[in-house]
Amino acid sequence: MSGLWLVPQLSLIGLAEALTSVGQVEFYYKQFPENMRSVAGSFFFLGLAASGYLNGFLVSIVHRTTEGAATGNWLPEDLNKGRLDYFYYLVVALGVVPSCISVSLYFISVVWLHSCALNLVVPVPESFRHMSHQTPGSKLVTSRWSQKLGGE
Repeated sequence: MSGLWLVPQLSLIGLAEALTSVGQVEFYYKQFPENMRSVAGSFFFLGLAASGYLNGFLVSIVHRTTEGAATGNWLPEDLNKGRLDYFYYLVVALGVVPSCISVSLYFISVVWLHSCALNLVVPVPESFRHMSHQTPGSKLVTSRWSQKLGGE
């Protein structure tokens, strides 16, 4: 894989990051209260710095891990001889796996909250009991919460 394949992607990413950062800083200075403007800008640039350090840490881990591997170093000095595609697959996995975990946790929490809400049945007033769909001889099914609240 030739390193020249990266030129269009990296150029587009650099242009997008430059335009985005200018827009964000302008947003901070126009929309935030006066005493929070510098704090918001500081957190923005702190996030950029932290992401740069995290990227350098990831590259050094990949260098140390793949240095003696059978497939060769993923990120050698000459990128044409390396396995840069494996590095990008790793970056994609580091982005997709936490996203899948957070989406799964979201759906689990929604199902759990929905099941808790189903247990919170309000007792049916006597005037509405004739509207329940019961077969003759069956009892009205209520939850443990409605029993505590005084229902059947």
